[in-house]
Amino acid sequence: MSHWSVRLVLASAAPPTEDQTEYLYTKLAEFDPAVGQDERGNIDLNLAVAANTLAEAIDSATDASEKAARDAGVADISVIEVEAMTWEEFERRLEMPPVPELWSVSEAAQYLGVSNQRINQLAAAYPEALPAVVKLAGERGPRIWLADTWRRFADNERRTGRPRLTGNVKASAASI
Repeated sequence: MSHWSVRLVLASAAPPTEDQTEYLYTKLAEFDPAVGQDERGNIDLNLAVAANTLAEAIDSATDASEKAARDAGVADISVIEVEAMTWEEFERRLEMPPVPELWSVSEAAQYLGVSNQRINQLAAAYPEALPAVVKLAGERGPRIWLADTWRRFADNERRTGRPRLTGNVKASAASI
């Protein structure tokens, strides 16, 4: 018998409640589960499975997860993603250094809801706030940023438009 790591993503009609998530931990305890949610509210399960083959490991994890989710009262579940590997491969990947999320001009533009041209303008106007991690193909090539750089930039309030004049505008105009 071999040991496998199986990751399943279960879509449902609504994200699970805290009680449903706790029930999944309890019901799947024999698989030493890690239970979470992805950005869309889907249930993300990581299970340690003992089985003779990869196919058996996937079947065992899928059957147990679907049953536990139904028993927890999670509505309309369906498996939408499966990733399985040997336990040795799983441990090897855990030891790899994490890679930060990187964004291109297009990804930053989509996040901010602006055009690619506007992203290039912002990057030129705020080089200290928006340093590129990598400039591909030299100085004029495409740039890549850490995603968090653009998230922080979007959260900071910036004044838009022309700066206000200070002092008495009529008096300044009269002296010209």
